[in-house]
Amino acid sequence: MAVHNPFMEKMGFEKSLQDGFNFAADPKRILYYLGLHFLFLCVAGFFFLLVSLLVFSSIFESLQSFDPSVLLKLISGVFLLLVLVIVFVVALIVFSILVTAAFIDSARDFLEGRPFNLRKSLGVAWSKTLSLLFASFLVFLLICLAFLLVFLGFLTKNIVLFIVLLVFSILFILFISLGFAFVSYYILIGDTGVVEGVQASFNLFKGNPLTVFVVCMLVGISSYVIALVGSIPYNFLSNLALAASFSPLYFYIPLFLFAGLIYAVVYAFNSLFCIGFMTSAFLQLASPPHQPMTAQPATQLLPQSPAASLELASKPFVPLPLPAIEAAQPEAKPLAKRRAFAFRRKALDRKQPAKKPLQRSKR
Repeated sequence: MAVHNPFMEKMGFEKSLQDGFNFAADPKRILYYLGLHFLFLCVAGFFFLLVSLLVFSSIFESLQSFDPSVLLKLISGVFLLLVLVIVFVVALIVFSILVTAAFIDSARDFLEGRPFNLRKSLGVAWSKTLSLLFASFLVFLLICLAFLLVFLGFLTKNIVLFIVLLVFSILFILFISLGFAFVSYYILIGDTGVVEGVQASFNLFKGNPLTVFVVCMLVGISSYVIALVGSIPYNFLSNLALAASFSPLYFYIPLFLFAGLIYAVVYAFNSLFCIGFMTSAFLQLASPPHQPMTAQPATQLLPQSPAASLELASKPFVPLPLPAIEAAQPEAKPLAKRRAFAFRRKALDRKQPAKKPLQRSKR
């Protein structure tokens, strides 16, 4: 017996695929995506290269002598280089989260028919950066916990326990990935906090486990296919450049640059497609299923406080159907009938000629 799932009926996978392709096929959006990454790599790479040169110069100077003070300088230089690498990786993670969040907001604007505004999307993403970082750190801790269980199972040297912990960790990571799949979308689009976003995302997964699994599987397969197809011209040009490496520089260096440009465009298109696909799926899944409108008393429709008035004013106006209005106001129907009857009576009186008053007979 088939299980009836209204969310599977509501979820349009073809629509999400089409929305993802339409969102990613905009050359302006691809250009901005690549421009932000290029700007970050230029700025961060310049500082990283500058500090690395200073550190390496001090390390090379300390290697030429065996003075204990110079050895301490060598250790401090290596430590500074390690800290610099960690700072660069953290900055790259924060930048990736910020850019992804900005284009999630841009995807929502695209799907709702609003124009592309990168400055507004970056402002929305910046206001939610701490919440997104905390959610990402929580996912990182849970995944580290799963790997820790596998490592402990390996240390016990018990093959059965190791296999059990490995299977459990894989299932746990899969559960975490599916449960946290829409946390960022709830934080950005639903305007929730971290705790509320995690709870809402897990509730969405518990209510629609098969749908969420199919969505994540589709976006993974589609991303792999796009990367595979896009790598064909890149591999062809790179192999051609390698084959022509004995030719003059002006021949094979442009081939390498053009192959790198193709790879960058494919990477940007693939990333934007995943964002557009997941945003479309979230807007379809997170919206409540359609329910028939029921009439409410007039006292429940009125706001009870100034905050409620502002919230009511911010919501779009949705007119009630005529049967709901008549059901909400049962006394309006007889009154309308009486008024219509009086109006028709006056119209009939205007059409009929006025009767002459009766004259009394004189005797």
